Amino acid sequence: MNIKKWLGIVALLALASCKNETLPPVSLEPGIYAIQPGNEFVYAVDSIHYNDFTNRIDTFRFLMRELVDSILEQTSTTKKLRIFQESLDPTTQSWNPIATVLVTFAPGVVRSTEDNNQFIRLILPIYEGNSWKGNVLTNNEPWNNDWEYYYYNVWRSKEVLGKNFDSTVSVNWVESSTFIDETLGEETYAQGIGRIYRRFKNIRFKIDGNIESGYDVTWSLKSWKK
Repeated sequence: MNIKKWLGIVALLALASCKNETLPPVSLEPGIYAIQPGNEFVYAVDSIHYNDFTNRIDTFRFLMRELVDSILEQTSTTKKLRIFQESLDPTTQSWNPIATVLVTFAPGVVRSTEDNNQFIRLILPIYEGNSWKGNVLTNNEPWNNDWEYYYYNVWRSKEVLGKNFDSTVSVNWVESSTFIDETLGEETYAQGIGRIYRRFKNIRFKIDGNIESGYDVTWSLKSWKK
């Protein structure tokens, strides 16, 4: 057999044997976190607060919008964008400011600054189980700089609010449960879009096992404009 033909067959077999979890090859920008100035993302937010002072359980449901405002800094290797977060007033139907988030794209990493805390949200390469210290740049409560972020359900489909996203990557921040407290943090990104889901749960228990205090907040992508 011709050696070139044989090498070609070997290459095709190698490609065919690749696992789905390692495909497709993407960059973080503009791939799994594809944001540019002018983009808009609207999330349905479900928030449960356990108030240890009033012994009440407060449930809130509202819409939150993220507007990618502008590029603040850009070099040949990095780019920093500003994002405005706003909540919708159901009475006036107007958007009101909540916070400002900064997102920095650097070689092989995406960092975000939220409430004066800096997080390493994504890294390269993206593959099942790849892990990193996502909170290493901050240690403010409830963020522990020992949390080991890792990828799971890589390049799997995920349904959010009845919409199916074909190629997504999920990130687990933390998953810890004891008789004293429970903490869960996770989010999912869709190829060509960005973040489609986020949940953070941080609660403390009483001696009898009932919830004493804390919160459970979930973001689910409702709509977006590119």
